[in-house]
Amino acid sequence: MIRVIGGDFKNREILSKNLKKDFVRPVTAIVRKSIFDTLSTRILKTNILDLFAGSGILGIESLSRGAEHVVFVEINRFIAQNLKKNLERFNLHTKSEIYNKDFNIALKDLNSKGYSFDLIFVDPPYRMFKILNPLSKIDEGGILKKNGIIVSLTSIDTNVDLVNFLLVKQSTFGITKILFLRRM
Repeated sequence: MIRVIGGDFKNREILSKNLKKDFVRPVTAIVRKSIFDTLSTRILKTNILDLFAGSGILGIESLSRGAEHVVFVEINRFIAQNLKKNLERFNLHTKSEIYNKDFNIALKDLNSKGYSFDLIFVDPPYRMFKILNPLSKIDEGGILKKNGIIVSLTSIDTNVDLVNFLLVKQSTFGITKILFLRRM
């Protein structure tokens, strides 16, 4: 069971039927609390990219707390359908978009359409972080606004190449490492 922990939808449960733990590792409540406590009011009226969205809890939590718009990127068709149902249940379909495609293709599409984001959540499968190299792709795409923030979640034993981003804050919870990054 995954519940929204703050904002307008606090304590509402998101549907997670058919989300196999092999494919989706939803961000735990304690990790989300730490992220949103750090971000505080920086969520209000922002445009957010939830990369490797999975259940979509980070983006839904952001919309619950006053984000203007969230773009969700999720490659798995069944997981993206589940996310769409949750957005419809919360009546958030007008404040969101789902890109059901590989993140590389989605980043190129978003860049070509002129999208830029105040905040980007990066939460790929931990074992794939180094292989996918999402921070490098974000840097290449130029879709993070000048004063934008990246919140990247990885395994505590993953050494992350920060590319052209500056580490502002780092926290750990269990096996999860949270990195708050800005452009240098």
